[in-house]
Amino acid sequence: GIHSDARYRFERGVDPHSCLDGLNLAIALIVEYGGGVVSKPKVAGEAPVNPNKVTFYPADVERLTGLTVKPADMRRMLKDLEFNIEDAGDAWYLRPPTFRFDMEQSADIVEEVARLVGFDQLPTASLPAPQGGVKAITTPMQARVRAARRVMASRGFLETVSWSFMAKADAALFGKINDALTVANPVASELDYMRPSVLGNLAKAAQRAANHGERGVRLFEAGPIYLGDGPKDQRSVVAALVRPFNERHWQGAPEPYDSFDAKADLFAVLDALGQPGERFQVAAPAQPHWHPGQAASLKLGPKVTVAHFGQLHPGVLKQMGVDGPMFGFELNLNALPQMKAKNTKTKPVFERAELTPIRRDLAFVVDQSVPSADLVRHAQGADKKLISKVDVFDVYEGTG
Repeated sequence: GIHSDARYRFERGVDPHSCLDGLNLAIALIVEYGGGVVSKPKVAGEAPVNPNKVTFYPADVERLTGLTVKPADMRRMLKDLEFNIEDAGDAWYLRPPTFRFDMEQSADIVEEVARLVGFDQLPTASLPAPQGGVKAITTPMQARVRAARRVMASRGFLETVSWSFMAKADAALFGKINDALTVANPVASELDYMRPSVLGNLAKAAQRAANHGERGVRLFEAGPIYLGDGPKDQRSVVAALVRPFNERHWQGAPEPYDSFDAKADLFAVLDALGQPGERFQVAAPAQPHWHPGQAASLKLGPKVTVAHFGQLHPGVLKQMGVDGPMFGFELNLNALPQMKAKNTKTKPVFERAELTPIRRDLAFVVDQSVPSADLVRHAQGADKKLISKVDVFDVYEGTG
């Protein structure tokens, strides 16, 4: 329709009693500027009475505003505002004038009384203190994401927010294709599949940054991944990716970023989430987009996989059109045990050691298939009170 001035006014209500006043004004303007003689006006019928009837409780004035106003003063104010008043004891039945379309309930009348008394007369009052302490407004998952973001930013990573979609051909490199995750009406032809991993989008972003001259890139993202169309198939993950580049320096280049650095970044996030790294087991990666000799999985028991870290497979990067090497990790926040609301464990009494610390180098002959993490875990579990740290510092393979 046409957005005219008349429409604007009529949509907000027009006083039916203003019709005669408007006609008189129009006739006066015609006579003044166009000439002519005014005939005797004829009025058929009467203007309708405002059908809106408001039940007003005078006690609401003090209850809602804290103002003490005498009923006689309220009656005078409302009469001056052209309200028709029917007194019925505790309740007054008011008929507002026809031009007051905003008077619909008792609170509207209270506001009119407070306005005439003066808003500056309203008594001040402090907000009530919350009972039982302040409740957390964030969910446990939101708290985890925030903690992970702070840690990653403090370690020099830049946060990205990428699409929740990716190309179906790229998604096939990070897991099996599920037709239910194909987007029916994608925003772009290369964004036609719900992403099964954040690492693909991070790798593309790192390549775009490299194409614009950013040689060393450290990116991370906290967001969802999609493994199916079921209610539990959406996971919240924190993923990080590094495209290393070492600047030349006269004192020599620093050690390049590798899989162990990715593991250190992952464990820093876990530590911030209250998940000590000692409770997890390192295993071979089960996903094809990780380098088989430069990556690993982090497990909580034999069945629950918490994270993957290490170097992305060079073949996967090549198929995506991305230059490597690239390292990173992907942490499944849903797989982590829930953090306790408060620390219920008290610290043990400090016992000062009477003896100096002892360091021992131990050698074990084991099969080549035994993971080093199993050795560390068993050695540390021999005496948790006396043994504070166990590290693998050398490997010997051969005869003799």
